Amino acid sequence: MKLPQVFMPQKDLEKSIEELLVQSKYALKESPVLFEDLDIEPTAEDYRYHFCTSLKRLKEAGYERHLRPWESFDLITEHLENRLPPDLDVFVKIRTGDYDEWLSIALERNRDVLLCFVDPENLKQNKNGLKYFFDGTLRYNYALSKELSVKNIPSGTFVPLDQFSDEFVKYFYNRKFKELPKEMREGAYKAHVYLPPEGVLWPASRGCLVNRFYLYTYCTYASSSGVRRHRKETR
Repeated sequence: MKLPQVFMPQKDLEKSIEELLVQSKYALKESPVLFEDLDIEPTAEDYRYHFCTSLKRLKEAGYERHLRPWESFDLITEHLENRLPPDLDVFVKIRTGDYDEWLSIALERNRDVLLCFVDPENLKQNKNGLKYFFDGTLRYNYALSKELSVKNIPSGTFVPLDQFSDEFVKYFYNRKFKELPKEMREGAYKAHVYLPPEGVLWPASRGCLVNRFYLYTYCTYASSSGVRRHRKETR
């Protein structure tokens, strides 16, 4: 298993290795989303933030990152299926409000391949603001990466989710397309994906209101919500 590209301190080495393996497991989606393991910011900010400003804000509030795509969409899925506890159900209703919401992933298209960078940090934009890049002087830029095929899928336009492979849909939405709720598969507001242009790295967001099932890149400002994993107490 490939571990995240992070600095591993020598102190408490065994504990550090265990933490990194758990982080890898979540990033690689080797287990279903377990919301009881997550602490989601109860009063998420509904203001619009630049991605880097949003990440800085939530970290200063004691959180680790934004929701990952499969966590965000799984919350909506379970909300639609009436399987969420009351506190999370209220959270979903609030978070599908007036603005898009940042997700903890950045995407870049390289011809027929979509490069996915989980938990991106230290992102900067070039001078004209048309592309993000990782600060190469810092060792930790993302937890893990994933490559997905987007052959015959155009960029720069909203494409219905059913045009993508099962691997693609399951990676972002935590289920195959046919397993998603009817509201996400059919009708005027069914899920769509907006891929970034060729060679452009951009953080992804989830849509809002009637477009709440959308996965979108090339968004400039979006709302901010922090999440952290519950940490087991050690004696």
